[in-house]
Amino acid sequence: MLLAGSTNRVTAPDAANTLWSPITVEYNCDSTSAEPFYEDAPISQWLLRRNVFDANASTLAKALTLTQVSKQDDYDVVEFRVPIRYDVLKTNFWSIDLGVINKDGDFALCDLYDSERATNGDCLLSWNTGYDSPGKYKLRARLTCDGPKMQWNDMTIIGPALKFNSTNDLQFFESSSVFISNSVPLVAKLIEPVANFKIEITTDEGKHLKTITGTTTNGWINLEWNLVEDDGKTFGGDSLNTTFDVTYPDKTGTNMPVKTNARFP
Repeated sequence: MLLAGSTNRVTAPDAANTLWSPITVEYNCDSTSAEPFYEDAPISQWLLRRNVFDANASTLAKALTLTQVSKQDDYDVVEFRVPIRYDVLKTNFWSIDLGVINKDGDFALCDLYDSERATNGDCLLSWNTGYDSPGKYKLRARLTCDGPKMQWNDMTIIGPALKFNSTNDLQFFESSSVFISNSVPLVAKLIEPVANFKIEITTDEGKHLKTITGTTTNGWINLEWNLVEDDGKTFGGDSLNTTFDVTYPDKTGTNMPVKTNARFP
């Protein structure tokens, strides 16, 4: 469990001390406790010295505050910005993550997200909500500083919560987004038990390969495509796109295509 604020100070190895343990610093910006120290300074000051965030952010909480910058699009992707300098993270092999605090008090990652450089140099987090269940979230950014430039010590800081309501009508799973043997799993969890569906399978360039239609009454689509295209040929590529078009007879306004990728491991 992540404590609100904790630190473990351990001296580096020397001739009289052959055993050494890395220093671990964990901090949650919700904490009312004082920031822990790392080396010779509070962690916010230590990070400022290394230009991890701008002095205008002033506090760790502000530096790790998520701002939603796009709506959930037709493919269930939504973007957030956090005022942490992307180039500094990449130079030091550090990371910024997107997740929530779960019921056990631990930080749990969102299933499918990516970090890239925003136009202003901040971190832009893109989350494909289609790989997590729909519903209300309290999203948080987590900054992790570790690796060789930290002498294998590590610092983890969790930012404040941002409320977000995910409205995806399907939930996909990364484990079912790869080729297995001579087939491709087509698996999705639906928000209603009864649904009609059409799955369009294309190449990355958009060439049509296969159309699969059907119905379900248990709230799941759970099929496998044997790689045989509509024209009888066997698909020999190493990646493809699948677009799910699902209609719920008992629910209006839910005929939204959702796109997911399937690739060889």
